[in-house]
Amino acid sequence: MSTSKLNERAWTGHVISWIKEAIARGQTTFEEATNDEGIKVESGKTKFPDILLFSNKVKLLTTRAKTSETSF
Repeated sequence: MSTSKLNERAWTGHVISWIKEAIARGQTTFEEATNDEGIKVESGKTKFPDILLFSNKVKLLTTRAKTSETSF
């Protein structure tokens, strides 16, 4: 029997699905939630945040998900 462990990637997937449900019900001003897009930063590097939130096709918020087992 295999066991599963909730990690940052799995937790982020849950959070994004909860946000998408709120979007579908019209309970938030966000229009999209994803983790698929990279963001080019000033240094020229591309960062991949855990969660991206959009409104009017503009990236409003990016965040990193951390579990209680993750050091900062």
